[in-house]
Amino acid sequence: MYLKIVFRQISYINIKPKIQLSDLPPDVTKDELRQIFAEFDPGNVVLPTVQRGQQTGIGFIQFFKEKDQQNAIQAMRTFILRGRTITVTDASQA
Repeated sequence: MYLKIVFRQISYINIKPKIQLSDLPPDVTKDELRQIFAEFDPGNVVLPTVQRGQQTGIGFIQFFKEKDQQNAIQAMRTFILRGRTITVTDASQA
């Protein structure tokens, strides 16, 4: 008899709710964004890259609670980071 056991790894990438940040500086770091959003208890921060590791200018921050996500959107809808206007939107529906 053959028994196959499959374990599923839970990834923070699937945590919802999440926000999308647009027009980020190319050299922004995950730690920097965690620090900016620290009061809203952020989870995972994702900064997509294209060829040669260049960032795309967008980022995602995931939260454990919808309340924290909504508070982050309300408080940080737009903010200035290194002379750029960063826009914060709900990305949970994506």
